[in-house]
Amino acid sequence: MPINESRENIAAKIAALLEKTVDKGCTEAEALQAAELAGKLMTKYNLTMTEVEIEAQPYEEREYDSGRKKDSHPISDCLGNLARYCGVKFFTRGSGKRDRWTRRAFPDMTVKYCFYGAKHDMEIMDYLYHVIKNAMEHELKLFKRSYDYRFCYDTAGKRMASFSFLDGMADRINYRLYEMCEEQKQEYHNEGKGALIVLKEETLAQRLKDAGYSFVSVTKNARSIDGWAYEQGDKAGSGVSLNRGMGSGTSGGMKYLGA
Repeated sequence: MPINESRENIAAKIAALLEKTVDKGCTEAEALQAAELAGKLMTKYNLTMTEVEIEAQPYEEREYDSGRKKDSHPISDCLGNLARYCGVKFFTRGSGKRDRWTRRAFPDMTVKYCFYGAKHDMEIMDYLYHVIKNAMEHELKLFKRSYDYRFCYDTAGKRMASFSFLDGMADRINYRLYEMCEEQKQEYHNEGKGALIVLKEETLAQRLKDAGYSFVSVTKNARSIDGWAYEQGDKAGSGVSLNRGMGSGTSGGMKYLGA
């Protein structure tokens, strides 16, 4: 084995050896030999089983279309903390390509919400993303049925009220996700798992680098809001259920999804 071989490659080889079991078609002798070799590699490179799982697990990108060409959906306000809670990277893509002559954005270019991370963490992110998205769509429909929305706003006012409602709801969910991140951080600290969190963050950063990702910061333009509609959205955001259990694992997956 090359001296300069990366921990990622070593972990992948160990994981592959541990997959050689009798249940998967190997003879008992082959399974024992593979397990023995995996143990030797883990000892030689000072790797624990949890570290092997973290560094060897597959990484992937998932993309969600906002359906908007310019202004992103208010849900984007809470996706940063969603990614932080799940241990993945969030970024946006799209609406940047323009016609070389007219400088107008191509009509099919919409803002995409993108996430990159370990497969297990991405599954949790996907679950929570759809919980939040579906809740926002459902609550907006209920808001539009209210008396105040139907009879107290003109057409332009209704557009602002709808955006303000979603903005308030997203801000409230975002704060709840922030609190969940802090609680999770404290829990890991209490359980002595701080080093594993650092390892996960370093592994994610290295995978992003190896995959050729590069990022630039953007500033979101401020928009006027309707105070009453924003407040109604804030209340709705408090009622979104974010505590449905998910499977846990030694690879650092979440045991639960907050309060």
